[in-house]
Amino acid sequence: MARFQVTRSLTSNYEDESENKTTVVTVEIEANDLDDLFDVLAEEDFDDEECLNSSALSELDMTVKEDFLICDECGKELWRDDDEIKRLVEMGAWGNEDGYLK
Repeated sequence: MARFQVTRSLTSNYEDESENKTTVVTVEIEANDLDDLFDVLAEEDFDDEECLNSSALSELDMTVKEDFLICDECGKELWRDDDEIKRLVEMGAWGNEDGYLK
């Protein structure tokens, strides 16, 4: 099995959009290959605790997980979601204007 570094955004969406919170985390996941990894990610449950806004006064609508960068165990980039990276960069949650880590 191979090890992959998966960087993802976890976002909580509240009735009052000003209370939404996005967190970026990287997790290590083992899979046979990249195709198998995508299957694992599609079926995976995730812990949304990190993206919940404990100060929110409005109701939580949902939490969303978006995987946006996959690297092999040596750090070589294998896949990226440029749209999600752009969204995160624009909100100041991740990276620089080129979509790479600061």
